[in-house]
Amino acid sequence: MAGGVTPPRVLVERLASSRRAGLTFESAWPSALDSALAAASIGSERREWAHVLGEMVVTWRAAWDRRPASGPEHALGGLLDDERVVPI
Repeated sequence: MAGGVTPPRVLVERLASSRRAGLTFESAWPSALDSALAAASIGSERREWAHVLGEMVVTWRAAWDRRPASGPEHALGGLLDDERVVPI
Protein backbone atom coordinates (compact mmCIF):
# COMPACT_ATOMS: atom_id res chain seq x y z
CA MET A 1 0.00 0.00 0.00
CA ALA A 2 2.02 2.86 -1.34
CA GLY A 3 2.09 6.24 0.33
CA GLY A 4 0.27 5.14 3.47
CA VAL A 5 -2.98 4.52 1.63
CA THR A 6 -4.69 1.77 3.60
CA PRO A 7 -8.20 0.35 3.31
CA PRO A 8 -9.32 1.90 6.63
CA ARG A 9 -7.96 5.31 5.60
CA VAL A 10 -9.77 5.12 2.25
CA LEU A 11 -12.97 4.01 4.00
CA VAL A 12 -12.82 6.95 6.43
CA GLU A 13 -12.21 9.42 3.61
CA ARG A 14 -15.00 8.03 1.41
CA LEU A 15 -17.51 7.89 4.25
CA ALA A 16 -16.64 11.43 5.35
CA SER A 17 -17.02 12.70 1.80
CA SER A 18 -20.37 10.94 1.42
CA ARG A 19 -21.60 12.31 4.73
CA ARG A 20 -20.66 15.86 3.69
CA ALA A 21 -22.55 15.27 0.42
CA GLY A 22 -25.69 14.43 2.41
CA LEU A 23 -25.85 10.72 1.64
CA THR A 24 -27.21 8.20 4.11
CA PHE A 25 -24.92 5.61 5.65
CA GLU A 26 -26.83 2.86 3.86
CA SER A 27 -26.23 4.42 0.47
CA ALA A 28 -22.61 5.40 1.20
CA TRP A 29 -21.34 2.17 2.78
CA PRO A 30 -21.23 -0.18 -0.26
CA SER A 31 -19.23 2.12 -2.54
CA ALA A 32 -16.97 3.31 0.29
CA LEU A 33 -16.21 -0.30 1.22
CA ASP A 34 -15.52 -1.18 -2.42
CA SER A 35 -13.10 1.74 -2.71
CA ALA A 36 -11.40 0.75 0.52
CA LEU A 37 -10.93 -2.83 -0.60
CA ALA A 38 -9.49 -1.66 -3.91
CA ALA A 39 -6.64 -0.12 -1.89
CA ALA A 40 -5.52 -3.59 -0.79
CA SER A 41 -2.72 -4.78 -3.02
CA ILE A 42 -3.40 -8.52 -3.32
CA GLY A 43 -6.43 -10.77 -3.29
CA SER A 44 -5.75 -12.48 0.03
CA GLU A 45 -5.20 -9.13 1.73
CA ARG A 46 -8.39 -7.82 0.14
CA ARG A 47 -10.35 -10.79 1.50
CA GLU A 48 -8.95 -10.23 5.00
CA TRP A 49 -9.86 -6.53 4.89
CA ALA A 50 -13.33 -7.38 3.58
CA HIS A 51 -13.86 -9.65 6.57
CA VAL A 52 -12.45 -7.21 9.16
CA LEU A 53 -14.16 -4.09 7.86
CA GLY A 54 -17.41 -5.93 7.21
CA GLU A 55 -17.47 -7.23 10.78
CA MET A 56 -17.11 -3.65 12.02
CA VAL A 57 -20.07 -2.17 10.15
CA VAL A 58 -21.90 -1.45 13.42
CA THR A 59 -18.87 0.50 14.67
CA TRP A 60 -18.60 2.43 11.40
CA ARG A 61 -22.33 3.21 11.59
CA ALA A 62 -21.94 4.50 15.16
CA ALA A 63 -19.10 6.76 14.05
CA TRP A 64 -21.24 8.01 11.15
CA ASP A 65 -23.96 8.88 13.67
CA ARG A 66 -21.31 10.50 15.89
CA ARG A 67 -22.12 8.24 18.80
CA PRO A 68 -19.39 7.85 21.44
CA ALA A 69 -17.19 4.78 21.32
CA SER A 70 -18.29 1.76 23.34
CA GLY A 71 -16.24 0.72 26.37
CA PRO A 72 -14.16 -1.86 24.46
CA GLU A 73 -13.63 0.54 21.54
CA HIS A 74 -12.52 3.26 23.92
CA ALA A 75 -10.11 0.86 25.66
CA LEU A 76 -8.65 -0.20 22.33
CA GLY A 77 -8.05 3.43 21.41
CA GLY A 78 -6.11 3.79 24.66
CA LEU A 79 -3.60 1.27 23.41
CA LEU A 80 -2.58 3.78 20.77
CA ASP A 81 -1.70 6.38 23.42
CA ASP A 82 2.02 6.01 24.24
CA GLU A 83 1.61 8.03 27.43
CA ARG A 84 -1.03 5.66 28.85
CA VAL A 85 0.51 2.35 27.82
CA VAL A 86 3.48 0.83 29.62
CA PRO A 87 5.80 -1.11 27.27
CA ILE A 88 6.17 -4.79 28.08
